[in-house]
This record gives sequence, structure tokens and C-alpha cells, in this order.
Amino acid sequence: MNRYIIAELNIKMAIFGKILKDQSRAYQSLISPEKYKFEFRSDQDSIRIEGNIIQKTKEKIISETIDKWIFYRKEDKILKIQKIYYKNNNNAEFRYRELLKKYPLLKFDDYEYINTGFAFSRALLDYNGFCLHSSAVALDNKAVLFSAPCGTGKSTHTGLWRKYFGEDKAIIINDDKPAIRLMGDTFYVYGTPWSGKSDLNTNAKVPLQAIVFLEQASENCIERLSNKDAVRWLYYQSLRPTGPRSEEKTSNLLNLLDKIVCQIPIYKMGCTISEEAVELSYNTTILGK
Repeated sequence: MNRYIIAELNIKMAIFGKILKDQSRAYQSLISPEKYKFEFRSDQDSIRIEGNIIQKTKEKIISETIDKWIFYRKEDKILKIQKIYYKNNNNAEFRYRELLKKYPLLKFDDYEYINTGFAFSRALLDYNGFCLHSSAVALDNKAVLFSAPCGTGKSTHTGLWRKYFGEDKAIIINDDKPAIRLMGDTFYVYGTPWSGKSDLNTNAKVPLQAIVFLEQASENCIERLSNKDAVRWLYYQSLRPTGPRSEEKTSNLLNLLDKIVCQIPIYKMGCTISEEAVELSYNTTILGK
């Protein structure tokens, strides 16, 4: 089990798949902290993967629970269903046997990458942080997050920032699920290994400057959202908690959203795929024009 520092949190992860191994390499730590905040374990003891053939190789004793995040149950020493099991608050163990049988085109690597990302975002809510479905770009030590439903063009827009300002100046912190944490009185954006379909993420910490919700439009326009509308948009695009303590964690999320809208400008922008869209978003968010 390797040690990682992600969003200034000490984490232990037992990683088996190539995707998460490659994505997490920049976050690996050689220094052993005194205490870990939480740990994730993708345990392959219970399965052996040979092409699309899944065979059970080791029994585990599992405590039964009624929580919907725990999908496996022990009856007569046979695990009927295996998916995700949370224990000890934020620690997580993962089982993929039934999922791999049901969706053979998706591989173990994919499930490990997806599920550990959700587990991280869920655990982050206990540490003044949350993950926002967005593409985060940093310029002049200021982070701007562009959020939108899948396929709207948030990655395209931040890609235009890199083209316009240069890839050495406009840095993609995370192209899909950046972490946001309130540290003291300042909101910071952090890179994480979980960056969606792309591998664009940077192990960086940058003060949050603004959040922009994008919509496709024939003309470029931008307006600042009211606090009420901003909370609604933020909540919709946040990775919301499920499973154990979901009510408590949802309360943590809403408290953070209340604080962020009072401190950080939140915009809605209709944009085209153009340099003019980049200039408008840059002038509004970074320069404050």
C-alpha cells in the first residue's frame, strides 16, 4: 500500500490497475506521516481476472449493513454481491466481481479509477473540501474553474486558454474533478489523480479566483449569479455524498457552498469556441473588468 498526499491530505491506497497507478504517481509521497486521514484499498484477493472470466479465489467475512453503499452480503459463506464497502468512516474497500460480470467491456482498471475518485470526493467532505465537476485552469497563480454538464465544452474552453496564453502559463490543474478546500480564510484548488477521460492534472495548489458555469451560445456573454442561483448551480455540479453519514456530509457540503458564494464570484457564461470567449472570461474572472 503506497502513500500519497492529495489536496494536502495523507492517504494510503492499494492500487492494482495501471490507470490509477499512472495518474497517482505525481502525488506519491516517500515520507510516512504520523497519521493517515483515510485509506482506499482495491483488494484483488477475492477475484482473479482472466480475460472476461471472473473466478473467486478467497473468502472474506463481511459485516452486513442496510446502508445502500454496501452491496455485498454473506450467506452460507458465499458472497452474493460484491461492489463497494465502506468501513471506519472514510476508509473504503472495493469489490468488482459482479460489476465485471455484468459489464465485461469495462475493465478492473476503469472501476478502480472511477470508484476511488468517488470515495476520495466523499471523504474530502470531512476536511473542509469538496470536488466540483469542472475543468480548472491556473494563470498568474489564480485558479478559474469552468463547470458544465458533460459534452458542453468546459475542456474545450480551458484548452483554448492554453492555446491563447501558452501551455507554460495556463496550467490545467484538473480537467474533470479538481478538489476545493477552505484552508483558513482562503479557498484553494488542488489537482487530483481523478481527471476523467483525460490525463490532464497537475499536483498543484492555487487560490480560487472564480467559478464559471458554461453554456453553449451563438454569442459570448457573461453575468454574475446571485448567491441563491450560485448555490443551486454549485450543488448540481458537485460530487454529492451517498452512503454512510450522507446527511452529515451533505450538510458539510452545503455549509461550504454557502461560504464559497460569499467569498468567490460565480458566473454563468454563454460562449462560442473562440479566442473572444477566452478574452471575455479572462477579463471578467482574472482582471475583474
